[in-house]
Amino acid sequence: MDSAVIALVVAVATLFALAGLFVVRHHSTRRPAIGTISETIALLCGCALVYGLVALGFVYAVEHREVLANLPVVVKGMTAGVVLAASVRGGMWVAGNLTLWGTRRPMELPAFGVGVKWAAGQLVAFACLFGAIAVLSEQVDDAAAFGWSMATFVFYSLLFLSENVVVPWFVYLRAPRLHDLADRESLQLWADGAMRGHGRRPIAIRIQRGGLANAFVWWGIRRPWLVVGQRLVSILSTEELRAVIAHELAHVLRRDTGRLVLWGLAGAGAMTVAVRYAVVPLFASDQIVLGLGVIALTNTVILLTLGAFMRRMEYATDRLAVELLDGDVDGYLASALTSMTEHKGKSIEQSNLTHPSVAKRIDAMQGVPS
Repeated sequence: MDSAVIALVVAVATLFALAGLFVVRHHSTRRPAIGTISETIALLCGCALVYGLVALGFVYAVEHREVLANLPVVVKGMTAGVVLAASVRGGMWVAGNLTLWGTRRPMELPAFGVGVKWAAGQLVAFACLFGAIAVLSEQVDDAAAFGWSMATFVFYSLLFLSENVVVPWFVYLRAPRLHDLADRESLQLWADGAMRGHGRRPIAIRIQRGGLANAFVWWGIRRPWLVVGQRLVSILSTEELRAVIAHELAHVLRRDTGRLVLWGLAGAGAMTVAVRYAVVPLFASDQIVLGLGVIALTNTVILLTLGAFMRRMEYATDRLAVELLDGDVDGYLASALTSMTEHKGKSIEQSNLTHPSVAKRIDAMQGVPS
């Protein structure tokens, strides 16, 4: 198919996606619970819009590949790394926020400085590694297959490793800490005691500036990073915030982040095998559509497997969090999860790829002995 026709088809599909996003936003109300169907349609439209624009850029690059061919090998590799980081990782972030916009839910944007550091860390990491891959692939006989395979493994591995190890250190090293807040300093002391009680070193709880109403744990280099969104600190009571911190500490005590990184490396290996033995031969025989289909199918299997693993992990983490809260007899964890869900404009009955519904999590916690 002629590249001009492909570009036209992609452009039309992108415009339809944009129109669909506006339609969803028009029909979405500001009621507390947003339907799963509306959210799914908004997500699909957001992804189609973002990656439609990426596809147009890809068509343009193919049409002007003779210009890229004249660039030094290391520059071509670094350019590919930057483009992948911006289009795939950046595209995922933009598509997620377009979904929030389309469904009229609060957009949890980081402070400008945090966002710039995060983007810069990703771009530099991808550029350096892909530049190295490009140089290395020139030294082997089957350069194309080796380059594709290595690039695939590094890309999927880097999605996990950079976000869990390198970039958090760069972004959150000088972030404000929870113990600096006069009305919440007792929470850091409680967290330190909980960690020591399980034979682990205490970790500082850092605050991400901006509108994030969530908390999470990164693997880190020397020890894990526990980060709480600034918005979350403002909407929860001290006891509810303690319960959320207990949940994140449970992830640390269970070493869940390390398990996720290992899972990510396994997924990278699976995608590398698919690319080396299916995608590269299909591309070489000009069966581009089938090759893209293999990539999409493998990605889907990886994501579904990850989702099943993470949903089980959340149940186990909730149980340990309840134990850390001495049975949580007042139900502060359930209250915190409900408040966070309602703040996001969602129903407690809604689940997603990586988390069970809050309603199911509360039912499971109520079965934990106090």
